[in-house]
Amino acid sequence: MKGWDMCGIFGFTGGDHAADMTLLGLFCLQHRGQESSGIAVWNKNRPFGERVFCQKRVGYVSHLKDKLQKEDCSGTVAIGHVRYGTTGGSGLANAHPLVRKINGSTVAIVHNGDLTKVDYEGKTYTIDAFRSLLQGEGIPFETGSDTEIILHLIAKARGDGIVSRIVSVLNSLHGAFSLLILWEGHLIAVRDPWGFRPLWIGKHNGGYVFSSEDYPYLQLNMHPIREIQPGEIVIVTPDNNVIFEQIQRAVVRQSFCSFEFVYFARPDSHIYGQSVSSVRKRFGKKLAQEILLSGEMPTIEKVVSVMDSGKTGSLAFAKELYRQMIVEHLRCGKPLDEIPEFPYDYGLVRNHYSGRNFITPKDREKDVDLKHNVDQDCVCGFHIGSGDDSIVRATTAKKHAEKYRKAGAKSITTLVFAPPVKHPCFFGLDTKRIEELAAATMSEEEIRKAIGADYLFYLSLEGFKECLGCWENFCTACFDGTYPI
Repeated sequence: MKGWDMCGIFGFTGGDHAADMTLLGLFCLQHRGQESSGIAVWNKNRPFGERVFCQKRVGYVSHLKDKLQKEDCSGTVAIGHVRYGTTGGSGLANAHPLVRKINGSTVAIVHNGDLTKVDYEGKTYTIDAFRSLLQGEGIPFETGSDTEIILHLIAKARGDGIVSRIVSVLNSLHGAFSLLILWEGHLIAVRDPWGFRPLWIGKHNGGYVFSSEDYPYLQLNMHPIREIQPGEIVIVTPDNNVIFEQIQRAVVRQSFCSFEFVYFARPDSHIYGQSVSSVRKRFGKKLAQEILLSGEMPTIEKVVSVMDSGKTGSLAFAKELYRQMIVEHLRCGKPLDEIPEFPYDYGLVRNHYSGRNFITPKDREKDVDLKHNVDQDCVCGFHIGSGDDSIVRATTAKKHAEKYRKAGAKSITTLVFAPPVKHPCFFGLDTKRIEELAAATMSEEEIRKAIGADYLFYLSLEGFKECLGCWENFCTACFDGTYPI
C-alpha cells in the first residue's frame, strides 16, 4: 500500500494561539482535502513526553473545530493537515498528523505527497519492499501510510541532534514530499528536491507560518515571504531562530506538479512562482485559439463552466471566442448595435456544501448529482460549450452532459483545459490505476460518445506546456508518460 495523495498542510509557531491560527489555516486549505483533518500542538508546560496534543476528525475542518472547543489545545507551535486520501484506508487511523514516541520525546508529522523509494544501508527499496523489511525486523505499522516509514527512519537514524537525524533521513527519500515536523518545540518544514508539491513560508507577529499555498496568508493578514525551494529544509527553533539546510541529492531537473494549476490549487493562490488564475486563463485562451485555427469551432452561443477550477479557463475561452466574433462581425460590415452578447453564462449552480468530486474517494457519481444543478433558463435552447479543467474518469463530464441535455441544450461542446490524462501518477494524485483513466482506455471519439457530448476538444500537450512556461521544470507524466523519477 502507498500513502497519501494531494493534501494541505499548515504550521504556525510564535504565540500561545498556535492552535487557533493553524485551524484557520486549515479552513483556508479545505479545498485540498475533505476526507479528514487534524492538528498537533506543542506545549512546553506539559511533562516531557506528553508535550504534544493531537486531535483528528473524519470530515471537514469544522468537525475538528467542534472537537477542539472541548479540549485544552494551548501551545506555541502547531501543525495541521487536511487529507485527500485514496489509499491506505479511510478513518482516523490514517488521518494526519501521525504522532510517535522517539527516545521518549513525542514527534508529530504531516505530509503532502507520495514516496516512491527509500535508500537504506546501501540499497534502494520500493516503499512496499521497505515496509516488508521493517516488519521483518519486528517494527510494527499502525497505518497504511508511507509517512509512517519516515517516522521509523527517524527513530533508527544516528545523529547528535534532531536536525542532523532528520536531514540524514530526508537524504534517503525518493518521491514527492512536502513535510512539517513538530519535535520538542522545533517546527521543521521540508520540500523534496524535485519540488513536486508547493510549500510556502511566511511571518505573522514575529512568528513563522508554513502553508501549502499562499492564499491563507492573504486571507488571515499574514505576510508571505517566499516558496520554500526544492530540496530546502527550514528549521524554526523554540526561541524562534531560523536555520536553513539543504537535502544533499543531485537532481536532474525540478518537477513541479502541473496538475496543481489544472485543478488542485485555488485560483487566487501563487505557486511555482506564478499566479494560478493567470495560468488557467492561458489554458482557456490557448484552447480557443487552437480550435479556431483548426477551423473546426462548432456553434457555441454560451460558454458555461464547471465550478470552480473550470471557471477561469471558461471565461478566458469565452473572451477569446468573443474577440473573434467581433472581428468577424465587423469584417462582414454589420452594424455595431448588432454585436452579439458576450458568450458566457452561469449554467451550473453549485451546492457549496458538497465537496470536490475528484478528491472525494467514494460515491463520485452521487456526489456529482448533489454538487451541481443546471440553471435551465441559461441553457435551454442554446448551443453550449461546457468548460472543464480536466477529464480523468469522465464521471463528472458525463453527468454534466446529461444535465445539460435534460435542461434543453441544443448541442453540447465539452471544452477541456488540459490534455488527456493517459498515465498513472505516483507522486500525489488519485490516478494510480490506469484502467480508471478514460483517456488510457478510450480514444477521444469514444470518450465523446461515452460522456454524451456532441463535440469534445482537449488542450493539446504542446499548448499546455506553452501555457505553463519553462515547462521543462514541470512534471507532466500524467499526460505524456515521462516520469521524472
